[in-house]
Amino acid sequence: MAGIRLILVTPHLRANVTSVSRFISIAKQAIGKGHEVVILNFIYPFKIQRGLGVVEDKDIKFSDEIEQCILALKPELNILQKIIFFLNDTFKVPFWKVANLIYQMLFKADVFKITDAKLLSSLQKRISLDTKNIIVGFGGPFSVLENAFAIHQAIEGSLLVLDYRDLINFGYPPLQSNLFIHTLKKKYTKRREVYLLQNADLITTVSVTLKGLLPGQYHSKIKVFENGASFDSAKVRPQRATHFTVLYLGTLYKEQLIDETFFEALSSFCADKFDTVRILFIGAGRNERFNSLLDKHYLNDISIITGRLEKDELISYLNNASVFLHLKYGDRNEIITSKNADYCLFRKPILLPDSDKGDLEDFLLKYDLGYICYSKAEIRDTLSLLYREYMEGKDYGGRSAYSMTRESIAEKFVAELEQLS
Repeated sequence: MAGIRLILVTPHLRANVTSVSRFISIAKQAIGKGHEVVILNFIYPFKIQRGLGVVEDKDIKFSDEIEQCILALKPELNILQKIIFFLNDTFKVPFWKVANLIYQMLFKADVFKITDAKLLSSLQKRISLDTKNIIVGFGGPFSVLENAFAIHQAIEGSLLVLDYRDLINFGYPPLQSNLFIHTLKKKYTKRREVYLLQNADLITTVSVTLKGLLPGQYHSKIKVFENGASFDSAKVRPQRATHFTVLYLGTLYKEQLIDETFFEALSSFCADKFDTVRILFIGAGRNERFNSLLDKHYLNDISIITGRLEKDELISYLNNASVFLHLKYGDRNEIITSKNADYCLFRKPILLPDSDKGDLEDFLLKYDLGYICYSKAEIRDTLSLLYREYMEGKDYGGRSAYSMTRESIAEKFVAELEQLS
């Protein structure tokens, strides 16, 4: 098969987040199959990355094969973009969100959209047309898809792929977002997003539910590629910890702390077991709401909370957990979080203590991966059952598990790109 050239447009590059793991695994798979990969890294003039949700770490390094693919580009910005980035280093988060909204109202795109015609022209000259060029925009921010489309237009004969881990205008509002601001953004960007969907050669997303939320006329060109586990199965070596350990992995959003049923049930369950039970929130970090919730239910003494950790640091926590924890995302039932694949790989029971009545529940039921509860009493009873199994030394090593690695997902993704014409 003739080689292809993948030009990857991403919202973040050197950041410890699952979106980076997704496109890096795809890049590695493409390189391994002999295809050329170009990873575009747009450099913006801001010192403080507040308000962006992700902070890039310049110390993060990739393998040589990936580093050689990275093309750093510094776009020329318009005057309003320059002002917003300058003020971002002066004011705190609220200003950034308001400024970005104003920019979207004026330009129907966020402040990261590339408006530099010279940069696009120079990129066009760098890319030869003797190979099939496929532009893949990994959203994120709407500007990622906009920038991918602009590059697609600049490179004659190229194909455009839009990859959605979360939807922008057609799904639920982003977690921890302001509903009013989200509604205004939709007003100014939805028509533009429809135009991008019309012009895409392939649209990919991480779940059948998200596919269903996109307009039906585009379903024939939408493919589903789930989130894969971030870990090598060779690192899965289940251990019995010295405490019965309930583990939650990753970011904890304010929507997950609205319903306190799980924390009430856990407090009741732990009343006579404080010496033998631990609950770990690995990567969640602390905030005022979370602290007060743990205090209210007398759980601080048995809780261990960390900030975001490197992947290798997580392995011992995952191997030593007794049960993995999901917490529903408020009233949203369309979220199939990437931690799901990591939980599955490590073959411990998964507890969904207050059902989302949606994607999480359906996934756990389909693959028989754990326990779903609908009341405080059920949560307490399920924790008691899992505690007894822990005390009896039950081995989950032979547990049938749904396991999908990022490598296997990337293999399917690249195979689909190879079929584009």
